[in-house]
Amino acid sequence: MFAICSHAVEVILPNEPDVPEQIVITEKTSQAKDVRAAVGPRYGEILPAEGHLFDLLEPEDVVPAWKRWSPILLRPEGLYDTCPATGGNKAAKLKAIREALRSAKRVWLATDCDREGQLIGQEILEHYKYRGVVMRVLFTAQDSQTIRDAFGRAKPNAEYARLYAAAVARRQADQIYNLSLTRTATVLLGKGARRVIGVGRVNTPQGPAPRPHVAHARIVAAARWGALLSRLSLPLRPLADRILPVVISI
Repeated sequence: MFAICSHAVEVILPNEPDVPEQIVITEKTSQAKDVRAAVGPRYGEILPAEGHLFDLLEPEDVVPAWKRWSPILLRPEGLYDTCPATGGNKAAKLKAIREALRSAKRVWLATDCDREGQLIGQEILEHYKYRGVVMRVLFTAQDSQTIRDAFGRAKPNAEYARLYAAAVARRQADQIYNLSLTRTATVLLGKGARRVIGVGRVNTPQGPAPRPHVAHARIVAAARWGALLSRLSLPLRPLADRILPVVISI
């Protein structure tokens, strides 16, 4: 059973006459400023996002019974649906993009060229079921010449379907496994305490080396993690074994 986001999903078809025919979507305001300086209004209105303008629904929004924390795998029958994100100027920026999509026949996605940038831009179009032409603009530097060249060699966004699929898979996996393991660790190791034992993957170590007492806490956490694995339900054990390294914040 899936919950319906409080914001109704609109299907946006670019078929209104006498309106702007194309827009550019960037990942952030600074990027929009550089694109505007490089190409002006040649490719339409330039509208910035603010990172992800959509969040995934919480488990209890998908299956109400999941509101109660327990050591289970929080994997829905399909994918976790998206809902407009809050905070900062996200709502205002999403509104501006949504309104522009109503009249746009062509969209130029000029978000970052990595997997996350693909997701940030395309998830907007997917959420609103945009059906116009979408071109992907890739650049690794933001000087004017590089940006102009990137627009000149833009390709149909459909050519980056695998990049988008990889980003969706990564995000969905994080949602399922991080929340499943966080709740499992909290329930089985928390012993009634009200603090959350957070579990998640780490991409790159950041910050200085841990102080001795922090290092000791991590050793204790690792020992508790090993004890936890033996107590997990069968669906959770394989995925827990594969999440290396993990972070347990106690």
